[in-house]
Amino acid sequence: AAQVMAASAQGKWADVLTHAERSLSYTDALGLASESTRWVWSIAADAALALGDYAEVERLLGWLDEYPIGHIPPVLRAERFRIRARLLAAQADPEAGAAFDAATKAFRELGSPYHLAVGLLDHAEHLAATGNTGTAQQFAAEADAIAQRLGAKPLTARALALLPGGARSLTPSTGGDDFAPVGAG
Repeated sequence: AAQVMAASAQGKWADVLTHAERSLSYTDALGLASESTRWVWSIAADAALALGDYAEVERLLGWLDEYPIGHIPPVLRAERFRIRARLLAAQADPEAGAAFDAATKAFRELGSPYHLAVGLLDHAEHLAATGNTGTAQQFAAEADAIAQRLGAKPLTARALALLPGGARSLTPSTGGDDFAPVGAG
């Protein structure tokens, strides 16, 4: 799992997939809910998408779908929605929008700020690519506020790339170092 994360940080997508295959082979011993499985599956799916290897994405989705739904941790269920939405978008499938809506809903229900920010950014990138820049910018601003609170600089960079002029449209909140979108209650 550490090798998967290191390769991902370096953008070595083929290495991510090689290490992920080995790491995921231990799922029966460690359990689907193990931290390593939960992180590795998502990183591997994102790497396959980065490589345009849609067959590998389908394989990873199929691998996860082999488990009974009650055995799949909520974070992986939400990630499965996100990856499926990204795959549909990459294939220009008209169902991608609805899939991103389902993924965003699942992440909101999950309650993990980091995962919500990732999902919002994926959704925002899809919306921007399909011409819905207003909603894309709203999602990017929300993700940016979350990323600022978490100190997640890669997410902040992705969010800023979706905002007009790459500039943050945020004002400090009353909570110190936190930020909230302008006009947010």
